[in-house]
Amino acid sequence: MYKKIFLSMVILCSIAHAQTDHSQDAFFDTMTIEAKESQTAILKERALIKSIEVTTTDAKELDWIEDIATKYRAKSCKIYNQSCKKELLEKVNVVPTSIALAQAGIESGYGKSRFAREGNSYFGQWCFTTGCGLRPINPNLSKPFFAVKSYPTKKDSIDDYMLNLNRHNAYKAFRAQRNLYLQDKASINTIPPTLKSYSRQGGRYVKKVQYMIRHYDLKRYD
Repeated sequence: MYKKIFLSMVILCSIAHAQTDHSQDAFFDTMTIEAKESQTAILKERALIKSIEVTTTDAKELDWIEDIATKYRAKSCKIYNQSCKKELLEKVNVVPTSIALAQAGIESGYGKSRFAREGNSYFGQWCFTTGCGLRPINPNLSKPFFAVKSYPTKKDSIDDYMLNLNRHNAYKAFRAQRNLYLQDKASINTIPPTLKSYSRQGGRYVKKVQYMIRHYDLKRYD
């Protein structure tokens, strides 16, 4: 009798776990489709940077370089030269899908958080002006204003997340390690430690990202 009850409980737990994993896999599959679109746009920018010679005098090419340098906050690009091109190629590159999925899962509760449902916010990025996003339900009014940034679409959230990692000073180490990974010169496990400043949790956050990649085998999406 007790054995039957125990086995029934094990079966029920296994079913619940399978359902949970299925739901999370569906989230990862959907996010991957959107992430690949963002990555494609970045790769087009990268290809164009590669194709424009530093000796160019074409006004349209130089105007585009100026715009892309502004977008990615490339400080070496007061003029278009080898230093400028090098910095742009370091910054304008894809965020590995496995990293994006791990962070989206953590930051949005697999798409179930209020911020994701109501504001298409999947990466927990803050903003600091009235109307820029959703505030916590019970904000600490003694602290400066902040909100979780909202977006028109899920893809807009992904685009902004990837741009943030590609241009913010805090993620310079991430970009260096990411580029090594994309050249097959480093493993995916070397990237999460470079995201320590992404969250106030610091080292605990790094472990969460590493766990997500390992537990859900997210590298299969790269």
